[in-house]
Amino acid sequence: MFLVLIDWQNLYRACKDKIKIDEVLTEIIKKVLERGALSEIRVFVPNYQLTLSPWKLLNQLQLRFGVAVDVCPAIRDGEEMTEEYKDLVDFSVLQWVMKYLHRGVGPQSVVFVSGDGHFMLAARETKNRGKDVEFWMVDSTNTSGAILRYEKTQELQMPELPLLRESNSFVALLDQIATGKQLDNDADKRKITLLSSAIDLLVRFEEPVAMEARVLSARRVLQQKLGVSAEESMEILKALIALDGAKLYSAVSMGIYSDPISSASEFLRELLSPGNKQVG
Repeated sequence: MFLVLIDWQNLYRACKDKIKIDEVLTEIIKKVLERGALSEIRVFVPNYQLTLSPWKLLNQLQLRFGVAVDVCPAIRDGEEMTEEYKDLVDFSVLQWVMKYLHRGVGPQSVVFVSGDGHFMLAARETKNRGKDVEFWMVDSTNTSGAILRYEKTQELQMPELPLLRESNSFVALLDQIATGKQLDNDADKRKITLLSSAIDLLVRFEEPVAMEARVLSARRVLQQKLGVSAEESMEILKALIALDGAKLYSAVSMGIYSDPISSASEFLRELLSPGNKQVG
């Protein structure tokens, strides 16, 4: 059985503008389940953040993956909003290990998701308690040498989504709109309306569990409710996933569902709002 302990700030910075954290968590869960059972994913986050975005994302991860969140103290100088501060995440993780991990009890394998060398203290304490320890990270170029030299260290290889490379008329239209194109014909307006309506329609699909069946279920809903063909329903579904307006997690027992607070959702609603000059 595996326990996963995540250094939030280290992961957040490694993923920023490159990889979505929920995709990293999906890959972590997938890798763990290939080797055994997952006991828990626990995220350690500093209580000082520059914006509300990390807290919103953490809440989404709690709801979708059931991760536990530990909020840790942060020390900073002055009252200005700045990234210059010292968090006590590494110390908090060490305290958690000393309090909750015991020899012969609970999960046998512990995965630290961090590139911060300060986590070696918690790793040593975990090993002293009879646990197998591994380090996983998403960017080995920004990882401490102490961790890279550890015998059980690996960089997560994030799979590419083939649909992002496919030609998609819905995505192509949004690309044109982003560069200032006017929606001056009914066909374009229809595509935008379909995307917005699809986000509202796609709710959680808990059953059946098989990914192929969930895709078919989502396509049927889009076909029936939007009155589109099977081919167009698949194109809409792929566009929403590519635009992050809908999610599909193949590694966990969750279906396709819409993300009403994603940037794609907000963009489509704004585009369709009355008085928008881009919609003729």
